[in-house]
Amino acid sequence: MNILFTGEERDLIRKAAMTSWDNKHPPTGNNGGPTGEQKFALQKPNWQSNNEQDRRHMEDLREIITEGVKEAVPKNQNLNKAFEIYQDKDEALTTFLQRLKDHMRKYSGRCSNRRIAEI
Repeated sequence: MNILFTGEERDLIRKAAMTSWDNKHPPTGNNGGPTGEQKFALQKPNWQSNNEQDRRHMEDLREIITEGVKEAVPKNQNLNKAFEIYQDKDEALTTFLQRLKDHMRKYSGRCSNRRIAEI
């Protein structure tokens, strides 16, 4: 994942993956099942492919990562549409900026106020 995604993208994928795992596999009983945090650990788990339980963990991790990528990708991304607006001749700059932010929120899929302010 380090090669394909930036640090921020990896964090988004990991968070989405853990949430997805926790929703699909809620803890039951006193011990409960492993949480998303345990399944998608930050440290190398040293699993052995010859061990059946470790192999199951590897399969779960593969499923978790795939699900995380699917969930983390913005659904309605159309940036060309977001930038198709122009400032009206008599429009104040702050009004235009607000309209631009609204379009970014609407068409980019995942723009928070903090990230829009950086644009």
